[in-house]
Amino acid sequence: MNFLCMVTAVLVADGGLAAAVETAALAELRTAAQVRALTSEQAQLRPAVSLRGVITYSRHATTSDFTVQDGSGGVWLPEMALPVGFAPGTEVEVRGHAEPGVFGPIVRAQTVRVVGTGVLPAALAVSYEELLAVRLNSQRVKLTGVIRSQRVDPESGLAWLALELTSGGGRVTLNVTHEITGHPELVGARVCVSGVCLHSPNPREQQVLLPTLNVHTLEDIAVLSPGMLRPFDLPVVPMNQLLRPTSQTEPDRLVHLRGIVTLLPPKGPLAVQDETRGLRVWLRESPQPHLGEWIDVVGFPEPGAYSPVLRDAEWQLAGPASTAGLKISDRKPGVVPRRDAGASRPSANESTGGMPADPDRQHAGPSSGKPTGLTGPAGLAVPLAIDAQEATAHEGRLVTVRGMLSSAARGEDRWTLTLESGPLRFLARIQGTGELPWRLGSELAITGVCEVEVGSWESFVTHQRPQGFSLVASDFLDVALLSAPPWWSPMRQFGALGVALAVTPGVLWVRSRRRLGEERRAREKARALFAAVFGERNRMAGEIHDTLAQGFAGISVQLEALGERLGPLPDATRRHLDLARQLVRQGLAEARRTVWALRAQALEEGSLGDALAQIGRQLTEGSPTTFELRSSGTPRPLPAKIENDLLRVGQEAMTNAVRHAGARHIALALDFQETAVCLAVSDDGRGLSGESASHPDGGFGLAGMRERARAIGAALSFRSEPGTGTTIELIVHHV
Repeated sequence: MNFLCMVTAVLVADGGLAAAVETAALAELRTAAQVRALTSEQAQLRPAVSLRGVITYSRHATTSDFTVQDGSGGVWLPEMALPVGFAPGTEVEVRGHAEPGVFGPIVRAQTVRVVGTGVLPAALAVSYEELLAVRLNSQRVKLTGVIRSQRVDPESGLAWLALELTSGGGRVTLNVTHEITGHPELVGARVCVSGVCLHSPNPREQQVLLPTLNVHTLEDIAVLSPGMLRPFDLPVVPMNQLLRPTSQTEPDRLVHLRGIVTLLPPKGPLAVQDETRGLRVWLRESPQPHLGEWIDVVGFPEPGAYSPVLRDAEWQLAGPASTAGLKISDRKPGVVPRRDAGASRPSANESTGGMPADPDRQHAGPSSGKPTGLTGPAGLAVPLAIDAQEATAHEGRLVTVRGMLSSAARGEDRWTLTLESGPLRFLARIQGTGELPWRLGSELAITGVCEVEVGSWESFVTHQRPQGFSLVASDFLDVALLSAPPWWSPMRQFGALGVALAVTPGVLWVRSRRRLGEERRAREKARALFAAVFGERNRMAGEIHDTLAQGFAGISVQLEALGERLGPLPDATRRHLDLARQLVRQGLAEARRTVWALRAQALEEGSLGDALAQIGRQLTEGSPTTFELRSSGTPRPLPAKIENDLLRVGQEAMTNAVRHAGARHIALALDFQETAVCLAVSDDGRGLSGESASHPDGGFGLAGMRERARAIGAALSFRSEPGTGTTIELIVHHV
């Protein structure tokens, strides 16, 4: 007990208790299923493995990686030196440990002992979709499909037979590692393959790329239906019959086509057409034909985006007579060139990509098996002139379409032109990176292979029609200039518009600066004129105040003094004296009214408070009456009508206080509130009764004040009692 506690303490101190317990929990693994069931964390503990099974695959005989399968499944073992007698089907005993692998746990063998001859486990029949599952990695499976191609190339490192197999819409590489010769007779054969499934990893992403099937000999490949050793002996099929329900063609069946090469791009499928239609052809790794050559093509038809395509194709010349004609250097715009008969050609073996060629057919004339209705291959070299509206009915054919060049973009190895033909737009892709020889707006006739643009799957299914089309041309010789763009092109229009947009702000700025200068000079002139007029008005007001008003005031005083000294007078004399007094008072009132009218312009050069203060000082100057102005709030400009009426009401109130109330003190309060202005005039004079609210000597009185208040929508209040003084308050709201 004490010893166990000590061991536990040591493990805890070393931080290895969890690993020790986990390792103790993982007993020695004895089946492939137990190894494959390990989690990544468990596999990192490297548990011991003692496994007995049958060798199902090894890449080499002496040093190689290999797979072992027992009754529970298969497992992959990394490369190691193999013992004597090691071969597929041998029963072995493997001792080592498990560790993480790319597609699951693997076994790192320390010893491999040959037990004896075993029996290969039965292969599990799978589909292509099931083959993608990682759970089948290192398992022996069985897959049915069609062989599309075969290849052996020791110079590039491929020292065994590699077959391309299609099944269920997918492609699988089939490695026959112990077969070092080619077998072209397998191409097109339907086979059932029993082999080990291994997946190719992407080291960076750790994800499956493609599954492979691995066998040792051709004995693991059962031929269900044979291929074609001489595929060019098949009858020629018109291109418009591919994959039609009424035709004999179907996917994964070799077909033989014949036509002229109309497009040969640097990469991707070439274009071939016969008298019925055009077709895109994906060749194997054989040399490519020349543009304009009449060739036989053998391959596998497959559905394309809009029309069938031919994949894994081989080709050969249809015959030397068909190659006579134009040289590449003799080519005319819009016509596909053809080679001279004496031009150098690939050898027969090169032309068939390693497939033996038929000598009798290798140089067959153009009439041999050629579709009827043709005058010869040269007839197909002339493109079909069509309108853009009907282009989608000619996919794969060599056509000529007219359009106006609206834009151009240079790519890595080609130009992409956008052209307009009526309401339609289409693209033209032209091989080459030289300078574009046409200007935007040019009318062009482009000869190229028509490609239908299907667009989105949802749009195609909904509208049952393709989105548009594009043309693929070999070079600039496939484009003919019909008419140059007019001088007044959209580009020049845009340029003129740009210049106008650039110049207009400057012109507007100059005109605005000129107008501002004129307005400034007009304001200065008006200001000087106003100052002169205002000064003249003030001078005249001062002159009238100092002469006429003062003279009338002196006469009035003298007449009053005369009336008091004379005592009782005859009635006629008294009437003349009273009439003189009345005339003097009227003259004095008119003089004062003229002075006030002339001096109302005080508002033009000062604020309302300044104008009220000026009037108050003038009224009380030289008299025992004192004047006080209290202003509160933030002064702000008011509408001219409101300011003028506030000034006149304040003026009348202060005039009444000086002339009629005998006030010793006048207080004027001007309060600028947030949404109102309040004017209040208070005095300590005799006060007024209701009858004296309006004066006969020309003053406005309360009636005039109420009229002004009503005109500006103000509230006027009047508080006065005899002997207590008077307060007049005017409140203007919403200003």
